[in-house]
Amino acid sequence: MMRAPRDATTRQAHHRPYRRFGLGIAVAAVVVIASWTLVVRPDVTPAEERLFRVVNTAPDVLWPLLWPPMQLGTIVAPVVVAAAAAAALRRWRPPTAALIAGYTAWAAAQVVKATVVRYRPDALLTDVVLREGAHGLGFVSGHAAIATALATALWPYLSTRGRMLSLALVAAVGLGRIYAGAHLPLDVVGGVAIGALIGIAANAVVGLPSDRRRVNSSGTGL
Repeated sequence: MMRAPRDATTRQAHHRPYRRFGLGIAVAAVVVIASWTLVVRPDVTPAEERLFRVVNTAPDVLWPLLWPPMQLGTIVAPVVVAAAAAAALRRWRPPTAALIAGYTAWAAAQVVKATVVRYRPDALLTDVVLREGAHGLGFVSGHAAIATALATALWPYLSTRGRMLSLALVAAVGLGRIYAGAHLPLDVVGGVAIGALIGIAANAVVGLPSDRRRVNSSGTGL
């Protein structure tokens, strides 16, 4: 028996707007290059140090609030987020994009760290408040890269509220890494840019929903 042909809506369920992808990747790449250029100098600029001090010396009471969202930047976060996306959305593309983006962002961060060789704040500055042990090199922040990559990969499937929450969580991860004394501000900026670049690239590979309104109105949007 011949299989009934799928209708046009099903065939067009996902698409790849390469012009939009290209623009997003280009902007993210410019930010990566700009932050990379600024950190190759042997010292920390006064402006970056001032911003670091403001965040790093904030009251200790903030630690219990910032520690939980920081876990979105850990090596296990892509699996957890992908599993949650699969359960909530019941589609294979969102968790696949999340896994690709999360672990590619982690790998890219390791490559950049080894290439740039910028040290952690306590090796470049004095009187750093260390709230969490951090090893290896500083630029870029792997936590910021992973969290941003996950948020970017799932962005097309999120409701407006979900998007605002994802932005808040990414910001909490970045601020948390500075607050913990693990990274300088430009480390976080570079990590966010790399995460966004890779998240966009992951969606270019997997494809985007052609009608986001239909995704959200069907109850599958987060």
